[in-house]
Amino acid sequence: MPAAFLPSPTRAVWHLGPLPLRAYALCLVGGIVLGVWMASRRYVQAGGRPGVILDVAAWAVPCGLVGARVYSVITNYERYFGAGHDWLAMAKVSDTVRSPPSTVHPGASWRGGPPQPTAG
Repeated sequence: MPAAFLPSPTRAVWHLGPLPLRAYALCLVGGIVLGVWMASRRYVQAGGRPGVILDVAAWAVPCGLVGARVYSVITNYERYFGAGHDWLAMAKVSDTVRSPPSTVHPGASWRGGPPQPTAG
């Protein structure tokens, strides 16, 4: 086992009534909140006006999420375009929480699995 190993949680979804609460979403929101809070504190300590970072984040966070989705669609275009594919599926956010099998397999924590040795 590598020295810096974080095991996957045994459970990734908790249900609060009809609302599914996903671990991935909690980490994403927690990172955004922590990042905005830290940036705001540092900006004010450096002499900036309070609230500026929050104003910027109100635009930057949604634009970043939309940009990330556009990048995902562009790099995985075969899932949405072509014969037998529904191009409207690119707007379904719920499909993005399902990972390709290679990202779930132990030891293959990135898409495509571990690097293969090259001949030569």
